[in-house]
Amino acid sequence: MESKGLNIMGDGSPELRNSETKSANLQWRRRKLMGQQDDQKKSNTGNRMVLNAIFKRSFKINRQAGRFPETIMEAHCLCPGCLDLKRQTFTMDYVSVPITRKESVYYIEQCKNGKFRYNQAWIEVAVGCTCAAPRTVSSS
Repeated sequence: MESKGLNIMGDGSPELRNSETKSANLQWRRRKLMGQQDDQKKSNTGNRMVLNAIFKRSFKINRQAGRFPETIMEAHCLCPGCLDLKRQTFTMDYVSVPITRKESVYYIEQCKNGKFRYNQAWIEVAVGCTCAAPRTVSSS
């Protein structure tokens, strides 16, 4: 069934024809998935939390006086496990781990003559989360 640049796919999803609307297709599919998850929420709240962890970002504020920048936003992983997309279930077969990068910051140091100077330092900042296979320890 087609009408005005909109093609309804076999799964009921709209497939918009021009390239500018590809993000609209993805948003529709995400809303559809969220709607399915809302139906499951009545029986299992845990799955909804996993889905929110994938689509929504959680950040915490790292604030330290005497540092420039004083405020840094850091990603916070919401769930210990991951969503298995093949089985569409929450699993602990993989763990959610932070993605970090080193960022340059400057700490203010007061000099004897009443002036200040900045000392550069590198800190690790969590910028996102990903799923990884858990580490295994072999007993030898």
